[in-house]
Amino acid sequence: MLQEHLLQKNTEGESEVIRRKIEITMSINTQGVDFSAYATQYSHNLHPDNNLTFLLSPLPFELPQAIEEHLELYSQGIVAFYQACDEMLRVLPKFSKWGKILTHNRPEWLLQRAKEEDNIAHIFLRPDFILTEDGVATAEIETSPFGLALALFLNNAYAAQGLETIPNAKFIDYFIAEVMGDNIIGTLCFMITAHTQQYRGQFQYLTQLLKNKGINVCIAMSDDINVKDGKCFVHGERLDVIYRGFYLYESINDEHIASILQSDLKILPGYKSHLEEKAIMAMFFDDELEAIYRAKIGYYYDVLYDIFPKTYILSDKPPNDLGLRRWDDLADMPRKKRCFVLKISGFSYLGAWSRGVIFLNTLSQQQCRKVIQTALASDDVFVIQEFKKGCRLQQEYYDFQDSTIKTMHGRVRFTPYLSAKTGQLLTAKTTMCEHTDYIHASTNSINSPIKYILSNFALKCHRQTLNVGG
Repeated sequence: MLQEHLLQKNTEGESEVIRRKIEITMSINTQGVDFSAYATQYSHNLHPDNNLTFLLSPLPFELPQAIEEHLELYSQGIVAFYQACDEMLRVLPKFSKWGKILTHNRPEWLLQRAKEEDNIAHIFLRPDFILTEDGVATAEIETSPFGLALALFLNNAYAAQGLETIPNAKFIDYFIAEVMGDNIIGTLCFMITAHTQQYRGQFQYLTQLLKNKGINVCIAMSDDINVKDGKCFVHGERLDVIYRGFYLYESINDEHIASILQSDLKILPGYKSHLEEKAIMAMFFDDELEAIYRAKIGYYYDVLYDIFPKTYILSDKPPNDLGLRRWDDLADMPRKKRCFVLKISGFSYLGAWSRGVIFLNTLSQQQCRKVIQTALASDDVFVIQEFKKGCRLQQEYYDFQDSTIKTMHGRVRFTPYLSAKTGQLLTAKTTMCEHTDYIHASTNSINSPIKYILSNFALKCHRQTLNVGG
């Protein structure tokens, strides 16, 4: 009898936990009615009751302890690296190797604007950390705002359910201070283009958060912005700041976007298009620059060496330790050993998101040789990067079809948003995917905030970054 009673109590307890998890996901899903994460052509994959464009977990994702403990080092190291790259590129001759790579196809006006910026005019850096058996691998480092509002939404939505996430209460104050400066009565415009309009919903969410703080803010397509005498207007209202919801490469073939970028407005993120290049990580592995990096970033060099997959410029000769005469000789390797990813570096339509990312271990010998030779013949800059496979982890999610909680066994991308000045943690989210090596937000992915157990580092970051006492 006692055993049956205990079993019944245990079953009742488990049922209550499941009920609460379902309640949490339903509440977050309800909040999703007013939040469009991104427009997707794959909405038919979603259950009609799912108000978001991805799967929902009942709980924030819990990072492995080792990653929590090292996040401060990783974050500060990445910021130090970017600052070192920026300093070097100021003094490198335009016709040096890296000068040519990182100014390739840029118009002269853009290069001049970049020179005029004293510091890195970005609010944040966002490393894409793939969780691996050894810790993390940094697939790339983003500077664009796509995904920022989603991270804020997730943290706010889960926190509203009493769950521990990164506190966002002061983030908007930080954002306003960095973007508006002393001109808080000015007008801020999030400018999007035909290539980025699927993220309008995220900018609407961010806009509402700013309006709640009294900021005069709007969203406009590039075609809705008029330029006159160096000033920009939307529906007759003069703008003071434009926050770029687009990549700088779009100015190459669009004279109107170029005219907006050449106006007298404060424009963020800034004009340093080299910070939007994947080739930046290849600079780190240039033997001729190692001594300079070690002098500039010191201890962080070894920290980053452990978390940056080796990255090379495709037009360069392969390093000796690979035993290759040319990069297309990779095609002769067995697929299991051909663990490399081919990517367009940037400043190209194909350089954004999944476009231009090819996993060479998924191709036949003939296909592999062809894509490498095609890339070598292209005018675009390509990088080739070691592929670090993510480890399999598990996370619960709500299945709308069966109205129950299920478990996904997938790979995880952890994307913290870091202050570009200090490396301090601003917000973060994770994405889990099954059955793919390319981990990205999709209708089949779980997007979550992280469980806020980074107490020492994260709390210190928020107090310092946001000037919170205590």
